[in-house]
Amino acid sequence: MILGFIPKKNILTTKISFDSTGNPIIQSDSVNYIYYSGNVDNVSFEFQVANKQLNQYITISSNDNSFNFFRYYQLPEIKAAIFVWRPPIIDRRNYVLDVKVNAIANLKDQKNGTINAIKSSTQFSLVVSYVDNQTGLPFAIASLDSLGNGRKDTVFQQNLFGSSELLVDFQNRKLENLIIDEWENKVFVYGVNLLNDLKGKPEVWIINKPENNGGSVYIKQITANTITLGGKTPQFGNCRVRIRLSRRSDGSKIEDEFILEPLPISEPVFSQVMYPNQQYVINPNFPNINKNFAVRLFTENRTLYSANSNSSFTITLDDGLINKSIYLERYINGNLYGRTYQISVKPYPIPIITKVQSIGTDKVRVVVNSFGIFGGKDNYIKSVDLEGNGVYKELVGQTITNRKELTYTQVYEISPQNDNKPFEFKIRFQDNRGAWSNWEKYPN
Repeated sequence: MILGFIPKKNILTTKISFDSTGNPIIQSDSVNYIYYSGNVDNVSFEFQVANKQLNQYITISSNDNSFNFFRYYQLPEIKAAIFVWRPPIIDRRNYVLDVKVNAIANLKDQKNGTINAIKSSTQFSLVVSYVDNQTGLPFAIASLDSLGNGRKDTVFQQNLFGSSELLVDFQNRKLENLIIDEWENKVFVYGVNLLNDLKGKPEVWIINKPENNGGSVYIKQITANTITLGGKTPQFGNCRVRIRLSRRSDGSKIEDEFILEPLPISEPVFSQVMYPNQQYVINPNFPNINKNFAVRLFTENRTLYSANSNSSFTITLDDGLINKSIYLERYINGNLYGRTYQISVKPYPIPIITKVQSIGTDKVRVVVNSFGIFGGKDNYIKSVDLEGNGVYKELVGQTITNRKELTYTQVYEISPQNDNKPFEFKIRFQDNRGAWSNWEKYPN
């Protein structure tokens, strides 16, 4: 758990009354702090605001934090998130909204240095009461019994807030979508029953920039207080999707819009050249969206790795794949995402002499690198071919082994075999595989 993951207040209360001229007087506790503690970082929040009576929900997260009435801000310097809400001016009906807070964070284990993802949740409530300005007592709730139909539910339960003000909010104010998918966004409408109180059909249209980017919009579904829109995702550029509504009862109108953009294809992270017997990490690098992911690594005749996951994975290739190609593919909802990526499997390089350096009148230092694994063992230098006036010895204490890169650096010292002859030689090295380096001469 995230230790101490608690809201500062369990209830945020709002009282609304009206003066003699009908202007609202609002006393609102509209800010709540949610604190967390512990050895955690990369904390992300999600707020689910629910009107359980009407079975309506809104989710606010880092990907969708643009609702008219709700916002949140993170303050990692004090280990907190701030939830802010703006109670609308609505019909005189009391209501309660429940807010569930979900958090995901990385927990650091100081003993072994590992990082684990953990989750935690808490909740608080938003309570709105309408009171008489003179007495301070709550208004009586009108029931539909007064209209003669015998129902006991309150008059104003058309939508989440029952607002007499015509308001529009979007599930996503800025929607990013895969170009291979049709997009969908919900329009939440307050202050009108969309099924029986609209003056004409909802007007929706799209403004494409540039005009030929392929974006489109249509109405998929209409319920009492929600319009579901959909369409083709633009291939490039962006779109402004606009909606216009008119209420039949009083002629009130509202027009609003959201932004639609194609989600750029993110490239996977991997080595385009790989060597056998070495472990590699491949990050599929899928976008942060709620879809079904799959990844596959394969050759022309067999699958090397396959998973329905968006997580990074490790792969070690065997010697049988040397001088062959393997392929990486990613899928979202069963559709190829991006393209097929080719990876070349190559043999390790031959040994490379990186330095031939004189360190005096009668000594030369030679540095050589060898690479990879052979026979399950480190591929060190196994033999030296020296021609000319010289003898060699290895400076074993200066050997450097790089396990991560599978690179081995060995140092040799050459001295004259016969002091009466010119100090000249050429040298090459052979690794455990039997591969020889190129010749190097001294002096050059």
